[in-house]
Amino acid sequence: MKNEALIKLEPVVSLRTGKVVAYEVLYRGFNREAEKAFAPIDEEWDYEIFLSNVLTLRHMLENGVLPEPHRFLLNIKPSTLLVFAGSIMSLIEMLPFVVILELREDWIRDKELVELASLRKEAPFLLSLDDFGKGASNIDRIITLKPNLVKLDLEVLNKVPATSLLHLVESIKGLKLPLQLVAEKVETQEHLKKTRALNIGLAQGYLLEKKLFVV
Repeated sequence: MKNEALIKLEPVVSLRTGKVVAYEVLYRGFNREAEKAFAPIDEEWDYEIFLSNVLTLRHMLENGVLPEPHRFLLNIKPSTLLVFAGSIMSLIEMLPFVVILELREDWIRDKELVELASLRKEAPFLLSLDDFGKGASNIDRIITLKPNLVKLDLEVLNKVPATSLLHLVESIKGLKLPLQLVAEKVETQEHLKKTRALNIGLAQGYLLEKKLFVV
């Protein structure tokens, strides 16, 4: 089995230009919908998956099959990032492509938040907060961590009243921080319409992937 078969690259698309701006690396060892299967894994296993994804990207680059732009979001648990911070930061500095670490916002414990904020100051790295709004999301976490990307899960947020969703988006934009919002799981034309109505500039999901890569 080729290394690239271990991952799927899901494009993050600019709705203004229609171009891919980055790819999220999805590990094929888990069903994307089965997040409960991912939550219990320990930090060592999570770190091994992270390394496997990085090695797969390098293999694809060496074989000339890594798509551009070379900007990749790699998922990692907050606790794993803290336990293996030194190794991860050293690895990122040596990689020949851009890595954006993606953390599930609702998996960050209060104690970890303080430690992550300290790590961001000591070793600045690109950061994405995933699934913002899925749990009891706290705008203060954006202020504390200053992520480069904040991702909103439309599948979940579809259950939120339109006025509340608009308030959430406006609250994030009102922080005046240099971040970009990403609507994820854009699966239908209605999702895309809602994303545009909220003036969210980046999106990912099956609908956009289908438009970009016609099989």
